[in-house]
Formats: sequence, structure tokens, C-alpha cells
Amino acid sequence: MNYASFGSITFKLQSYQNHQEEIDYVYAKHETIFASSSLQFMGTELESLKLSIRFHREFCNPIQEYKKLKDISNKGKAEKLIIATRLIGNFVIKKISSVTKQLDIWGKPVIIDCDIEFQQFIEKKLQTRKIKIKYNAPAKKILKSSSKTNKNTNYVRQTKQDDYVLKKVKNKDGFEMYVVEKKK
Repeated sequence: MNYASFGSITFKLQSYQNHQEEIDYVYAKHETIFASSSLQFMGTELESLKLSIRFHREFCNPIQEYKKLKDISNKGKAEKLIIATRLIGNFVIKKISSVTKQLDIWGKPVIIDCDIEFQQFIEKKLQTRKIKIKYNAPAKKILKSSSKTNKNTNYVRQTKQDDYVLKKVKNKDGFEMYVVEKKK
């Protein structure tokens, strides 16, 4: 009887030992001065699942099955994970731990126990949008300096509405910065 399958690998009931599912929930903690802190639910993390399986020589070729498992995980490609008759979702193999329990007289493994850790894979498409950039008139040099700025030369870029002025000034430490001021 098939118990689980991941991509092209099928785990029969003889090879399956147990599985463990783990879902983390994310909460933001809001600290307050006098009242108790409060929590805000932010959502769930990606689901992780662990399967413990055994490859035994009586039912399969342990080396061959273990190699198939490593090959599929080295691709880094998400595959459908099915346990019993339930489709769990798209997962990738995050970690494989294996122990060779018994060898025959020729040095070939009789039993290989594996702990496989799967991580849920959700593909999100990158959202992009085009931004229109409007260029204003080039900067004009102003000889007068305002009382708020240093006595360094200021540069002004005016918007089309002529409501705001962008000034380039130097602060006390000598760093240049831009200040947006509304025209009077």
C-alpha cells in the first residue's frame, strides 16, 4: 500500500515509520508603558513536515532509493507531497538525515533509516509597475541665502506648480542635504 509520494518517489507502507507536521504562527508583540503588552496576529509561517522512513533490502534497493531521494532534493524543485490520499501541497526537501543500520557481508546496506524534512513552497510572482518620471527645470543658482540655512550657495529646483522649492544646503557637520520649502 502506498502511504506517501513526493515527485517520482513513492513510499510504501513497509518503509514508512512516522511523520510530524509543524505550523508556526507569527504574532507581533506591542510593548506598552503601564498596561500589559498586547499581541497582534500576523499570519502563519510556511508549513514544515518531517517523515521518518526505512529503506529495507527485502522491499527495495536501499542505495538506489536513497540516491533517488538525494537527486530529487539536489534539483531544488518543488514537488507535490501526498500523504495517504490527501494532497498536502507543494514542498521542497529541506534536510535529509540518514543512518545505515545494518550491512551485509559484502558491505552493502540492508537497512537505511532516513529522516526527511520538507518545507512548504509557495511561489509568488514579483509584482512590478511602471513609474512615470517627470523632469522639472534644471537647478538655478540663488545668490541669497535664507536665515534657516548656512551661508553656502543654495540650489533650487522648482516644480511646475511653483508651490515648493527644493534647496540644497550644508548642515553643521558639513553634509549636504535637500530641504523642501513651500514658497511664500
